[in-house]
Amino acid sequence: MKINFIVPEISRTGGMRIIFEYANRLTSRGHEVTLYTPVIPFNNYKGSVMKHYLKYQIKYAKNIVVNGKKLPANIYRHNFKFEFLWLFNNYTVRDADAVIATSWTTSYIVNKLNASKGKKFYLIQDYENWNSNELYVDKSYSLLLKELPFQNI
Repeated sequence: MKINFIVPEISRTGGMRIIFEYANRLTSRGHEVTLYTPVIPFNNYKGSVMKHYLKYQIKYAKNIVVNGKKLPANIYRHNFKFEFLWLFNNYTVRDADAVIATSWTTSYIVNKLNASKGKKFYLIQDYENWNSNELYVDKSYSLLLKELPFQNI
C-alpha cells in the first residue's frame, strides 16, 4: 500500500515525533511511505503578516536549499522517503492508496487533491490554534477528510 503524509515542515517537536513513529511502523509493515514537506513552511498566520515568521520561513528554506534538501541532523530516526516540494498539487504528489494531512494547514492541501492520491485522512493531534488564525483551524475540521484511526500501529 502506498501512503503519503503531508507535513507543514520538518521540526523536532512532539507532534512530528508521532508522525515519524507512525510512518516508520507503516514502513516496517511493508507499506511504501513518503513524507511530503514544503521547502518553505506553510503560513500558520493566514490573514495577518508576521515579520518574525517570514524571517523564519526564509531561513528554513535557505537551509533546505543550501543543504541540498537534506533533513536536519538532529531529526528523528526514519526508514521512509522524503520529498521536499515548492508546490503541492496533483502533479507533485504521487498517486497512492492514502494521503494523510497532519495539521490544519495541510488539511486544505489534502482536501484539494484528486482521488488518485488516495483516501483522504486527517491526523488530528491537538486543537492547533496557537499562532494560527482560528477561523481556518476550525474550518479544517469540516473538510471532507476522515479522522485517522491509528490504533494498534
